[in-house]
Amino acid sequence: MKYTFEIKLKAVKAIKKGIVIKEPNNEISRKWRDIIRYWEKIYDIHGEEGLKRHFRKHNYKEKLSVVREVLRGNSINQVSVRRNIAVKSIFDWVKAYRQEGISGLKFVKKRGSPMQEKDKEIKNRINKKAEDSGYTKEEIEYILAENAYLKKLHALVQEKNQKDQKK
Repeated sequence: MKYTFEIKLKAVKAIKKGIVIKEPNNEISRKWRDIIRYWEKIYDIHGEEGLKRHFRKHNYKEKLSVVREVLRGNSINQVSVRRNIAVKSIFDWVKAYRQEGISGLKFVKKRGSPMQEKDKEIKNRINKKAEDSGYTKEEIEYILAENAYLKKLHALVQEKNQKDQKK
């Protein structure tokens, strides 16, 4: 769950007074207390600005510096608090570095999801085929959907047969 700046600030100020406030869904769990303590550490180092969401791009040199801190033995949480970078980002960078080295940290432009790419491709094919053939767009969409279903079914059957052969 993503929390607003206001919720974070309210929780940190409360914990500094010795009060533990309930999570927005009206619970108090160990995880919630850990989250508030994490925010408190960020607040202590970076102030209120540290609790705001940051959308920054980090170049590979910055990422490498962060990864080296972790590899030297600092915990990801410690580095996250000190640098005010999301734990998940650091975790992903360390994983990429271990798998691919420095090149894994260089910015790679994100493409749309494979399904989005497939949808665009199908729409282009539908428009092209509708112009070239006597079929309506709806008929072509139905045929393509049926074709995709049959391909998936065939792949599942093959996968099941391969599993059966291994037994």
